[in-house]
Amino acid sequence: MKSFRKIIVSLVLLGAALFGLRSSSFTQGLQVWTNLGLYGGQIYDIAIDPLNPDRMFVGSYLGDGLFVTSDGGNTWRAVEASNDPPGEATFKNHAVWAVKIAPSDHNVIWAAHDSWVEKSTDGGNTWTHTFNRDMQRDCQNCGGESDDLRFCRSIAIHPSDPDTVYVGTGGPDERAANGAIYKTTDGGITWTKLNGGANFNYSIISIAFDTSNPQIMWAITDSREENGVYWGSLYRSGDGGDTWTRKISVDTAWYDLAIKPDEPNVVFLAT
Repeated sequence: MKSFRKIIVSLVLLGAALFGLRSSSFTQGLQVWTNLGLYGGQIYDIAIDPLNPDRMFVGSYLGDGLFVTSDGGNTWRAVEASNDPPGEATFKNHAVWAVKIAPSDHNVIWAAHDSWVEKSTDGGNTWTHTFNRDMQRDCQNCGGESDDLRFCRSIAIHPSDPDTVYVGTGGPDERAANGAIYKTTDGGITWTKLNGGANFNYSIISIAFDTSNPQIMWAITDSREENGVYWGSLYRSGDGGDTWTRKISVDTAWYDLAIKPDEPNVVFLAT
């Protein structure tokens, strides 16, 4: 079994309930943070344009949901979707759990909000609603409509193929429900439930690629407090997400993970 180092870190920016977004610079070895002025709710995810770091998308809880800046955070505007069908294809008053920009095409952006996924191919100007009843309604005892509603909680885009996308799901309303990972290879037209069709122990909070070998993927689950106890697990796949092996489980809340680009056996976990 290939060994790896596990570094568990607490992140102020991405892992906590923030009421303001901050950026950092480094001067003489000191880390300095500047408030970027997004107030009023939790920040769930940040996507930075790989070709233009002044352009960022931020997913937040309720309110306008998804925001974008083109000037490094000096000004922000809400991102609007078509809202067709009504109440689904909109970011407003939804929790935008994840937003990702395709590494190989910065005009392709995916966002997960509530129980749905949106896709943009023009840099976020217009959005296409993704319909996948199997992905969104495949969760017994989750407490949603007809008691089977999942939330779409996380997204990972293949490093070299913007049409190959993974979506992690889980129970709504912070419930400790089973999660699943779905994959599309045609830009969201069709989806396949991975891991042999089996569920994971809890919600899929984050998915990440080893960019040097996209067949290797990592994912974390989180119980979101079950009977007063938080529980998270780290999973690894060596076959592009088809099957997954649990590596560790700990009694703490996990929020995000990242792979060290130049040393992919180093996995960072945000608690």
